[in-house]
Amino acid sequence: MYTEGAAAAETYPQIAYGLRMTELYSMRQLTYISDKLRAVPGILNATYGDQSYCGMPWIEFDVAILWQDPGHEVLIPAPMFPTWSWLASPGKVVFPLNRSMYGLAHWGRPSGTHQNGSSASQWIPICRGVRIHLYARVDCASWDGVAVAMAWLHGCPSVHMPEWLMLDCSRDDFIERLERNWQPDDPAHWNMLLQDNIGHIHFDNPRFRKLATAGRIITHTQKTTFALDLLPKPSL
Repeated sequence: MYTEGAAAAETYPQIAYGLRMTELYSMRQLTYISDKLRAVPGILNATYGDQSYCGMPWIEFDVAILWQDPGHEVLIPAPMFPTWSWLASPGKVVFPLNRSMYGLAHWGRPSGTHQNGSSASQWIPICRGVRIHLYARVDCASWDGVAVAMAWLHGCPSVHMPEWLMLDCSRDDFIERLERNWQPDDPAHWNMLLQDNIGHIHFDNPRFRKLATAGRIITHTQKTTFALDLLPKPSL
C-alpha cells in the first residue's frame, strides 16, 4: 500500500491490518510473519507479473494514485499534496501553486458517482490556487516561468512558441526576459499556453475499474514529479 508524504511516518500500526487482508485474500491461515511477508510479493507478482517494480504495481500508478487516510494526528504542514483532506471533501478542491511540478498538469479525483453515462462527469477537476509568499506573507498568484519555458521547449504545449522564449542567453537574462513578458499577476501566460485546452475534457476515458476504488487522484500531463518525503522547513 503506497502512502504519500507526511502520512508515511505513522503507518506502522497498519501493517497488521494489511497482513490480515493478505490472509483473507489468499484464503490461508498464515502463522509466521515471514510467511505473511512472502505472501505479499507473491500475490503482487501473480497479479501484475513484470508490470511491477519493488512491489509497486506501476501499471496501476500509470492511471491513478491511491491516497490513504492515516488520520489527523500526523498532519504536518508541508508544501506537498495533502492525503486525507481531499478524500473527505465533496466540494471543489484547489492546490497551492508553489511547486513547478503542478503548473502544466491537470488534476482530477473521483466524484463518487458511478452511474452509467459519461465517464467524464465522474471526475472532479482539481484547480490551481494561489500560494502564500514565504517572505511577504501575502497571497499572490505564482508560477515557475523557467519550468513552463522548459516544458514549452520540449514540445509539451502544442501552441507555437514565441521567439523570446528561445534559450539564446544566460539564465539570469532568460529569467529577466520571462518576468518582462509574463507578469506574475497576469493570467495571460496561462491563456496563451493552454489556449488549445480551454474547455477540453482531459478525463473523458478513465478505466471504469479504477472508479470503483475510492481515494484516487489522476493527472493528465506529459511529465510529472511527486515529492515523497518531507521537505526541510526553509529558514527565514
